[in-house]
Formats: sequence, structure tokens, C-alpha cells
Amino acid sequence: MDFNARPLDRAMTQIHSSAIVSGNGRYRRLDKMVVGKNSIIDDFCYISTELLMGRNCHIASHCHIGGGEDRTFALHSFSALSAHTRIICSSNNYASQLLGYFDEPTLGGDVSFGEMSGCGVGCTVLWDNHIPDGTVLLAGCIVPPSFPFEPWTMYGHGLDTIVPIGGIGYRRRFRDQILKQRERVEK
Repeated sequence: MDFNARPLDRAMTQIHSSAIVSGNGRYRRLDKMVVGKNSIIDDFCYISTELLMGRNCHIASHCHIGGGEDRTFALHSFSALSAHTRIICSSNNYASQLLGYFDEPTLGGDVSFGEMSGCGVGCTVLWDNHIPDGTVLLAGCIVPPSFPFEPWTMYGHGLDTIVPIGGIGYRRRFRDQILKQRERVEK
């Protein structure tokens, strides 16, 4: 592991000229960092995975995207992570391994957010998840590995896992209205 990651060096990355990437973050995979047009990474973020960020995206302050060099986090266009979000792409197996740097992580998988998706403050998303287009997680959600999301749905937290919100089942997002907003932004 690289414990002496270099500060942000734009010459080594693929950052669009209109993007804003804070120099007050820690980026361990500068060689595999793509940040699209009009996207922003705020102060005090830690990113140790490969990062693929589309256009018009936002990663708010104090986000942690961990998992190491073998993992990828993708945030597709018009998507966002709110402050203090944690994306965990790999982990030790706490039941059968020493904790810390003694063993390589044995649990893991990539995480991605589809277009026009995102999460509220303080969410934790564990490995091997794809949050589909238009899907959002409300503040404080803890997402277990391989959760079966549905597109254009809002999810809130339950006692043991996240659950769709809004009476019986879930609450759909206003897809047509959101797509019209996107068209205005792209003009």
C-alpha cells in the first residue's frame, strides 16, 4: 500500500478543465482518476479506488471512498454524494481475519451510481452495489452488499437494512420532471 500518496497533480489525471478538485483531499489512485465536465470534489475527501466521475457530478466534503487499487467507484453524470458519505468497496472478514493491515481484504466489489442518482448525508454503501439511474438514498442509509435496487426509487433506512419508503412498498421519483431539468442544464 502507498502510505505516501502524492498531493493532487493534474498532469497525471484526466480532469476536465471545467472540473474543480480540491487540493485538500487525499487521492491514492491519481493514475486512475477521471473527473468529467463541471464536476466537483470538495475538501477533505479520501479516495483510494479508481474513480470514474461523469459530468455535472458532485462529491461533497468529508466523503470516504475506500477499497484499494483493485476496486472502482463510478459516479455517472448528474449524480451526487452528500457530505460524510462512505463508499466501502472492500473489507476484511471480521469473523475470520485479524483486523488492520495484517491480511488483504477478502470481501469486496465495485460500487457505482447510475445517472441522476445519489445519496443524502452520512450514507454508507458497502461493496458490490450498483445504484440504478434515478435512484436516491435518504440520509443515514446503510446499504448491505449486493442490495437489489430498483431504478427511479427513493430508499430510506429500516432497522436491519434499507427499505423503500412511502406507505406500502416505495416512493417513485418524479422521473419526467427530473429529465426536463437535465435537458435545461445540458443546453
